[in-house]
Amino acid sequence: MIKIPFADQNDFIVEAELDEMTCFLHLAWNDDDAMWTLSLENAENDVILSGIRLVSDWPMLGRFRHLAVPKGELVVVSLDGEPIGRQSFTDGSAELVYLPAQAT
Repeated sequence: MIKIPFADQNDFIVEAELDEMTCFLHLAWNDDDAMWTLSLENAENDVILSGIRLVSDWPMLGRFRHLAVPKGELVVVSLDGEPIGRQSFTDGSAELVYLPAQAT
């Protein structure tokens, strides 16, 4: 399991190696809808996914296997059972994790 780091910012990009695939995860807080979204780019900065809402305890990549997504799974884990909020990832009440293909 790989924990994806979260910056205390409304909009940021994280570079991660996911199952030997270099990815850029663009994470953005939408204040109007009170939600985090994820966009995924490959090493060449080609957009693979865009605007996926982060929802706890739900696999985010499975329905996109027809695209060039990493082989494992991205999942938001809510550690307190509460809905995901702006501070959830920085205050430790939620985590975005990647489960490598051999672990899923």
